[in-house]
Amino acid sequence: MEKLSVIWDVTRWCPWDCQICCMGAVNDPACRIQELSYEEKVKVLEQIAALKADRDVQLDMSGGEIMMDESHLKLIQKAAELLGREKVGISTSGININKDTAEILAKSTKDVELTLDCIPGEAYALRKKGYHVNAAAAVDVLKKAGVYVGVQTVLCKKNNTKEEMDKLLRWLCQHNVDVWSILRFFPVGRGADYAGEVLSGGECREVVEMINCLYKNLSCDKPELDFHYLMPGHKKSTSQCRCVRKSIGILPDGTVTACFWALDKNTSICEDKYFLGNVRENELIDILKNEKSGYWLNGTHCCELFCA
Repeated sequence: MEKLSVIWDVTRWCPWDCQICCMGAVNDPACRIQELSYEEKVKVLEQIAALKADRDVQLDMSGGEIMMDESHLKLIQKAAELLGREKVGISTSGININKDTAEILAKSTKDVELTLDCIPGEAYALRKKGYHVNAAAAVDVLKKAGVYVGVQTVLCKKNNTKEEMDKLLRWLCQHNVDVWSILRFFPVGRGADYAGEVLSGGECREVVEMINCLYKNLSCDKPELDFHYLMPGHKKSTSQCRCVRKSIGILPDGTVTACFWALDKNTSICEDKYFLGNVRENELIDILKNEKSGYWLNGTHCCELFCA
């Protein structure tokens, strides 16, 4: 059975206002005016669950910041009920993670992923002060509750040195992080204003080699190392498009996109070909069978946004 990864940004509301946010999330509850209601979100979960007959569905729920709204904890629990805990993951900045929420997440998710671009406490120009410290505190709380914890690092010009990556890897080892995901920065969403931070293919290959060397030479227990498929220089690297074949995105207003990266700095879909439909108007199972989805399913594509 073919796998389908559904990346669902359930809200644009987030306390951090990061300059490189791929979603253009903002610290303003007013941004939720067109967001799906809780009842509509449950219906989306039911539509995602309906795909299980034909696809092996994996759901990653994110934002914005999913933990800004207490009702999203119920939504995560509902997702686990409909899809199975092993099919549900969330991505969070770590805000509002405490003992109680961590215990709920331990019972309702396969994994929880946070972002650390440098070790906590170091200044980092592309994130708000306190962002990494907050995420680090959440790592410890989640691990204590028995959650499988992933840390994602978004690599750009500002954080790709050997010294920085060595310090971060050692921190991850000390805090028993389960998996370290390395992602290349893409200038999408609000991050479109930072195209100068993008690593070239050659720079990515150098970083991959350097991180592999650091990893090999460290003798302690280490997190699993996972390079993103669009990060050149490792065996999983590919420029083959995953749109609809392997992944789709759902935006806070119910828009279904062929690629969750295909957003401009106004958080609008950057080209019409990526717009597949809206779950407020059509069932997800029908959207994935329509003509616009067929463009991605019936041809072989290289990634049309970021080729290595």
